[in-house]
Parts: sequence; C-alpha cells; structure tokens
Amino acid sequence: MSIEEKDAYVFVWRIKNYSSCYLAKGEDIVSPCFTIETIPNSQWSLSFYPKGSSNLKDDERFVSYFLEWKPLVETLNSVSISFSIDIMDEKDNILKLLSCDNTFSKQSNDWTWGFRRFFSIDELEKEMSNWTEDVLTLRCRINTRAMPNQRKKKFFESLASTTFEVDRGSVEWYVEMPSLFEYSESLTFPISDSNSVELTLNSTEEDMEILIHFKDDESESSQQLTCTLSLFDKIGCNLGSKRTGNVCK
Repeated sequence: MSIEEKDAYVFVWRIKNYSSCYLAKGEDIVSPCFTIETIPNSQWSLSFYPKGSSNLKDDERFVSYFLEWKPLVETLNSVSISFSIDIMDEKDNILKLLSCDNTFSKQSNDWTWGFRRFFSIDELEKEMSNWTEDVLTLRCRINTRAMPNQRKKKFFESLASTTFEVDRGSVEWYVEMPSLFEYSESLTFPISDSNSVELTLNSTEEDMEILIHFKDDESESSQQLTCTLSLFDKIGCNLGSKRTGNVCK
C-alpha cells in the first residue's frame, strides 16, 4: 500500500523571533506536544537545534532536527511510522525535506529519530536575512502503517507556535543627504529601559553603509541583537529590506 493510501497527519510549527533564540550547540527548542487519532496512546513533539546537536567536526554548521515519541501507557512498547520533516520559507516553499521509515521502540531506546546534519546554518541564515518576518516554519508529516482492512484514508493537520520574547524598538529615520561625496549622520533610539541602539550612516561617492552599535547600560552577559533595516524612497516605496543578527558582549 503506497504512502498516499495511508492516514496522514501534518504538524506545522512556527518559531517566532527565531534569530533571537540565543542557544549554544547542543541546546534545543522543543515544540508543543501533539497527538494523532490513528496512533493512540502516543504523544509526539519536534526538537530543533539551531547550532546543531553534535560536537563532531563533520556536523559543524548544521542545524539538527528530530521527531520525538512518548508512549502514554506502559503496555505500548513500539510504534512504526513513515514520516518526513522539512523547513519552509516565508512563502511556504520547502527549503529542505528528508523522510524515513522507522520504528520508535522503548526496548532499544529509540525514542527519537531525525537528522544531525539537516540543513546548513549558513544557508538558513542567508535565506532568512531576506524574509520580511523573523519566523521559521517547520513541518512534520506522519503516515501511519495501514491495516489490511484499512478504511478510507484520513488527513489531519494542526498548527502550533513558539515565541521568543524580546525587547523591541523601532524608529523612522529621515535622511536628507547633501550633494557631497562624503556624508555621515548618526541616530540613537531606545529599545528598553537600559538598552539603546545607535545607527550611523556613512556615505561615499561609491557606496553607503549603515553601522549598528548596541548599547547596554546594565547587563554584563552576552545578548542577541537582531536588526531589520528597510530603505524607502522619498515617496515611501520600499526599496528593500535586510535583516542581520549578532551576539553583543
């Protein structure tokens, strides 16, 4: 019986303010749990490692992505499924999809299946830098193994989200550049009671750059700063946006 003839369950997970999740290698984000009607007494979740789950050199600069199973009754020892996990862009186009058939088993401690080297961190950061929203969308499709007397297939879908709370600030900066080959201007605005950001625009005959300086008056620990810059012309048309992030110490 083909995959198309099996019951299918799709779980969509959106991670909001993803660029601000300052996690080290080996630290993961875990999705809300979900259950599937056609797989009774089981609970599922996704785990995503923004910096990877392994310290092996070959696994450096790759995100890790896993599906986890939790039996809800002592008598349930294993579950066999086929599943796929993927990353989508902001237009729901698939950036990377991998699939496999596996048996989750208590006896062999196979509670989790997935991929340590799922997708390049550098490629993901490059993709997300051009998105209008700082939201990473992950999706999991689970197909249950059908019984011989399987009735008509069913399709289920659910949506969950995880939000990283951040201090947020924004400013509109109107720059009237004189007819000079070289020009510089700065602007400072607050994003919290103790934090502020200084923007510095430097323009030359050939190029223009905007420097971002994070100012923290209290904390001695590192903080993740994500900044989205949008450039508009004089009538308000958006000429382009770019997002960048960095750890500030």
